[in-house]
Amino acid sequence: MARFMSTLSLIASIVYLYTGILTYSLDKKSKEYRLFLFWNVALEIWTFKA
Repeated sequence: MARFMSTLSLIASIVYLYTGILTYSLDKKSKEYRLFLFWNVALEIWTFKA
């Protein structure tokens, strides 16, 4: 069970990072997209360390 939760946490952190980078790459000058990237990176770190 612990291995499943660990794998699920890893997958979630990869998804957070991917969506943040993908959104940021659409318009690198947008403040909203940059904020969304930072928010997703923070969520990715929090999920990966949990």
